[in-house]
Amino acid sequence: MDGPILIGGLDRSGKTQLRLALELLPEIAWVRKVEPWTRFAGRLGDVRKPSVADRAIARLVDSPWLAGLEPDAARLHADLPVVLEDAGSASIAESRLLALMLAHYAEKTGCSRWGLQEAGVERYMASVLDALPGARCILLVRDPRDRLAAFPAGRRRFGAAGPAAAAWLASVRHAKAAARRHPERVLIVRLEDLVARPAQVLRTICEHVDAEYSDALLDPPGGRPFDALAGRVGRFRDVLTAGQVELIQSLAPRAMIALGYEPAEPEFSSLGRARYWLYDAPVGLLRLTTSRVRAAAGRLS
Repeated sequence: MDGPILIGGLDRSGKTQLRLALELLPEIAWVRKVEPWTRFAGRLGDVRKPSVADRAIARLVDSPWLAGLEPDAARLHADLPVVLEDAGSASIAESRLLALMLAHYAEKTGCSRWGLQEAGVERYMASVLDALPGARCILLVRDPRDRLAAFPAGRRRFGAAGPAAAAWLASVRHAKAAARRHPERVLIVRLEDLVARPAQVLRTICEHVDAEYSDALLDPPGGRPFDALAGRVGRFRDVLTAGQVELIQSLAPRAMIALGYEPAEPEFSSLGRARYWLYDAPVGLLRLTTSRVRAAAGRLS
């Protein structure tokens, strides 16, 4: 198999640690921090039309976010008609253009495959996997309480639990939808399993992407990537307030239990319980609603 590999999931879900391990696979050119689908999917137009393709390629070549890939306009123009021969929709055509740019980058680095680490790419998995029959996707999930606990203190302010829970629920929903649509090509991995059984889970991941597993993947240059996370599983108990834990658990109970994240029993003082109902919960729900409205507006724009 020479298809691409995509690592998706929310920020602070272990994507970087997994990529650091998989970077030891010599045939894969890894790309990160360019976010091609997050930045461009649904915004380039129907590139099956030559005039639209011209504008789209010019936009990709001129984008400062993609400068590290050094996209070649002449090559994109020359190769695009070939990859669009059986593109049945505008979204598939758009995904193939983005994938073509990444394939050119991999070729320049001497690799036969490209790999992409992109937060939130699960939102676009339907068109990506429909467009790229050889692609394999690994979607990482993490206990939403520990994910919020991993934020800097400023991002854990009161009310943060609402949008954090909303983002987690949306990511899980997209991941499960992609897995139902392409069960052989999407692998959902819990960060906690990677931390507890890295060798076993990495073997499964390598089998999924048709790559050769080696124990060397457990110890890439710079240190063992999963060891640093071992002490952070369950850290929410020491970092989050009782109100934050309660709100996340009340917003995502079924999804959390389905993924093996058992509810905790937050300990409230009398004042803390009153603050939860009078402040934490209303503010968290308001910010959750606001984040959903903004997400919906972004999809319509």
